[in-house]
Amino acid sequence: MNKIMSTFARAENSVRKTKHSWLFVLVVAWLASATVHSQERSQAAAIDEVIVTATYRDTALLDTPISISTMDENVLTAKGAVNLQTLYQSIPGLSYRTGSSTFNTISVRGLTAPGGGGSVVGVYIDDIPVTDSNDATSQPTGTLYDVKRVEVLKGPQGTLYGEGNMGGALRYITHDADPNRFDANIRAQLSDHSKSDDLSWKVNGMVNVPLLEDTFALRLSGQYRDRAGFIDTGPPRSEDDVNFIEETALRGKFAWHVSDTLSLNATINYIDGDYGGPTNANLPYATSELTNTAWEERFVNGANDENWQYNLSVNWDLPWASFLSSSSYYERDIEFAEQTSPRFRDQIEGGLIPLLRLPEFAPGVPNPFFVPGFPTTGAAIAAAGATGTLRRRAHRFIQEFRLVSATAGPWQWTTGFYYKDDTAINGDEDRPSFGLTLNTGFEPFRESIEVFFAGSEDEFITKEAALYGEVSYDLTEQWNVLLGLRYSRNERELVGSDFPDVEDNLVSPKLTVTFRPVEDHMLYVTYAQGFRPGVINQELRPAIDGLVPFQEVPGVQEDIDFMTSRVVVEGDEVFNLELGYKASFFDGRLKGSAAIYYMDWKDVLLNQRIATLVNPTGVNYDDNSGDAHSQGIELEFDVLLTENLTFHFGGDYNQEAEIESFSDGQFVDIMGNPIAILPGNRLANSPKSSFNMSLDYGFSVGANEGFARADWYRVASSFNRATNEQTTAGYHTVNGRVGLTAASGKWSVSLFGTNLNNDQIRFETNEVGTSFGAARTFGLAFQWNLNSR
Repeated sequence: MNKIMSTFARAENSVRKTKHSWLFVLVVAWLASATVHSQERSQAAAIDEVIVTATYRDTALLDTPISISTMDENVLTAKGAVNLQTLYQSIPGLSYRTGSSTFNTISVRGLTAPGGGGSVVGVYIDDIPVTDSNDATSQPTGTLYDVKRVEVLKGPQGTLYGEGNMGGALRYITHDADPNRFDANIRAQLSDHSKSDDLSWKVNGMVNVPLLEDTFALRLSGQYRDRAGFIDTGPPRSEDDVNFIEETALRGKFAWHVSDTLSLNATINYIDGDYGGPTNANLPYATSELTNTAWEERFVNGANDENWQYNLSVNWDLPWASFLSSSSYYERDIEFAEQTSPRFRDQIEGGLIPLLRLPEFAPGVPNPFFVPGFPTTGAAIAAAGATGTLRRRAHRFIQEFRLVSATAGPWQWTTGFYYKDDTAINGDEDRPSFGLTLNTGFEPFRESIEVFFAGSEDEFITKEAALYGEVSYDLTEQWNVLLGLRYSRNERELVGSDFPDVEDNLVSPKLTVTFRPVEDHMLYVTYAQGFRPGVINQELRPAIDGLVPFQEVPGVQEDIDFMTSRVVVEGDEVFNLELGYKASFFDGRLKGSAAIYYMDWKDVLLNQRIATLVNPTGVNYDDNSGDAHSQGIELEFDVLLTENLTFHFGGDYNQEAEIESFSDGQFVDIMGNPIAILPGNRLANSPKSSFNMSLDYGFSVGANEGFARADWYRVASSFNRATNEQTTAGYHTVNGRVGLTAASGKWSVSLFGTNLNNDQIRFETNEVGTSFGAARTFGLAFQWNLNSR
C-alpha cells in the first residue's frame, strides 16, 4: 500500500509540475466533444471502426480503456512495413534498437532493458508467446506477411499477459483458415537501394482452401525476402554490401469447425533468416576497421536465426462463456559470428595480454597465466570478433486455459491459467567464444591465447505457473470499474551449477475506472503493476574462480565477496498511473486517443561491469541498480479531410525517462575505465519524442482506382545511461507511394520510395559500431488477388 500511495504522490507532483498544458488540452477536447455531440449529425462518410482483441474479446478500439496502437493489413502494405524495424516508427511510445542482426531490443515509454534481466515487452504471434525471456537484447522482429492486424498495448499488461509485459505487449495477429471461401493472392516487390550494387526483392503468397464447406479449411502462406546489403568493408577483405538479409518464412493454418460451438485450429510457423556481416560500421554505410579474410577461414561473418512455432487451440462457445485451450511449442536457434575489430581486439588486448606478460601479480604471488618468451611489446591480435559467446538456443512449451464471459449484463469477466516450461542455452561449448586473427610473431602462442576463449554454454530452465483474472462492472450507463489480478510462481535454474535457484511469487494488480460522458467519448484512469523475475549471473562464477588463486593480493577478497553477493539478484517492478481519453468527432470524421502516463520503476535490473585483477576490462553482471521513472504523453488521431483524403498523426513526448538513484555509483566501460552513473541520466533507448504523419489520397483513373500516400517519421536522439551523452542521433524520413488498383480488385501496382530525404538512420551506436538503416530506396510492387471485391 505504501508503494501505491508513493506512486500516486510522485505522479501527482509530476503532473502538477509538467503536465498542466496536456491536462488542459484533454479538458478542452472533452468540452468540445460535448458541443460537437449536440450538433446535428452530417451524412458524410466516416473513418472505419477498428476492432481489437487486446482484452480477449472483440471490442471497438475507441471503446477499449487501454492505450493501444493498431494497424491492419492494408495500412501495413501501404507503409511498406516488413518487420519491427520498419514498423516501430509508426507506433507512438515504441522504441527499437539493434546491436547486430539478430540482437534486437524493444522498449515502450522509456522502459528499456539493455542487457539487464528479461524483456520489458512481450511479443506474441497469435496465441504463441515468442518473447525471448532469457535475453532482453535478442527479441524477434516479426515477419509481416498474411497478417490481419498488429496491436501494440502500452503500459503494464501483467493481468492478462503476464511476465515480460511490464512495459507493454506486441501482438501479430494472422489470418485464420476460412472453410467457406477459396482464395489466393501473390505480392512481389523489386527495389533499388542507393548504397547497394544489387537489387532487393521480396515475394509472398497465400492460398486458402476449403476442404469441406463449413467444416475443414487449410491456409498456406509464405514469403521470401532478399535484401541487398549496403555496408562495404575495407582491406584486406574489401567486399561490398556485406550486410545482406535472406529470409524465408512459411505458415500453415488448419481449421476444423466440429460444430457451431466447437472448433480446433492448428498453426505451424517457420522462419529462417540468414544475415551477412558485419552489420555494424564505423562510417556511414562502410567500415574501415580490419575485417581479415584469415578470420573467415574459421568463422563466417554473419548470423542465422531459425524459428519453429507450433500451436493447437480448442475454442468452445458455452452458453455463458467462451473457453480456449491453447498449447504451444516454440524453438529458436541463433548462430552468430561477426568480426568487429579493433574494438573487441582492443578489449581483449587490454585484459589478456598483461596476464601473459607479468610473472607476478604481486611480490610472492606468481601469475599462473604467465607465458615465458611471450613478446613484451606489440599488439598480438590483428582482428577479433564474437562467435560462440553469442549463440542462443531456446525451446519452450506453453499451455493456457482461458474463460471469457459471453452473457449480457453489467458484469463481465475473464479468467485463466498459464503454464510455461522454458529452456534457454547461451553460448556454444563446441565453438570458441571469440575468434582471433593474430599478428606476425604471435602465432606460436595461439594456444596460450585461445585458452582464454574456450567454448562454454549455460543452460537455464525457467518454469512459470500463473492464475489471472479481470472482472468489470457497469456502475451506471456512464461509469465502469475493472479489477484485475495475476498471481505467478516463477522458478529459474542454472543447470549443472551450485548457484541457488530463483524463486519468485509475483502479483500483478490492475484497477481501471472508465467514464463515458456522452456517446463516442471515453475517459479512463488506470493503475497497474508489472514485474520481471530475478536473474542468475552465470558470468560471475568463472570470474570468482579466476580470482581464488590471488586472494592474498589486496582488494581481491573484496571483489570475490562482492561478486558472490550478486550471483542471484531479485527482479524489478513498475507502477504505472495513466489517464486516457478516446473520442470520435464530427460523425466519425475525426477519431483519436490521448494518454498521459507516469511509470515508477523500482529496483531496476541493469547490466553492469566490474573490473577485477584478472579481468581488467570488466565482467558483466545484472544488478538491482536503483530506481527510475518515465513520464510522458501519447496522441493519435485520424481525420477524414474529404471523402478521398485521410490524414493520420501519431506522436509521443517522453519528457522524462531518467535514473533517480544508482546503488553502486559506477561501473566500467568496455576497456575497464570507471564511469559514474548519476541520478538524472536518461535511460537508454528512450528518445524524448517521436511522431509520424501520413496523407492517404484516393482518386479515379477511368474505371480503376488510383491512390497516393506520403508518410513522414521523426525519431529523436537516444542517450547513454552511463555518460548521459548522445549515442544515437535522431532522424526523420519521408516515404511515398503511388499506384493503381483494378476496379475489380484483381490486381494492384505501385511505385514507392523510402527515406526520400536520404537521412542517416542510426538504430544504435555502441562500443562495436553503428547499426545503420537503409538510405534512399525506390521500388516497384505488384499484387494479384484471385477473388474480386
